[in-house]
Amino acid sequence: MLVKKFTAAGGDVSHPNAETIVKLHVAKNVAQVKRVFLFPSLWDLIVWVMPNSNGAFAEKNPLIKPSAGAATSM
Repeated sequence: MLVKKFTAAGGDVSHPNAETIVKLHVAKNVAQVKRVFLFPSLWDLIVWVMPNSNGAFAEKNPLIKPSAGAATSM
């Protein structure tokens, strides 16, 4: 869940506990909660190895063409 929602319910992200999870009705009692931890936000970085005609920050590059075996290599 988002940190905002957790802290709004009285939770402390520095010391998360099962009581807050129960208070938010995610679990029925603290015995159901095995572990509570903060999972920080993630950032993805995409680096193009050739110029992008759609602009430096475009999601797709029309100049990049997958190889014939690309679909089967995963």
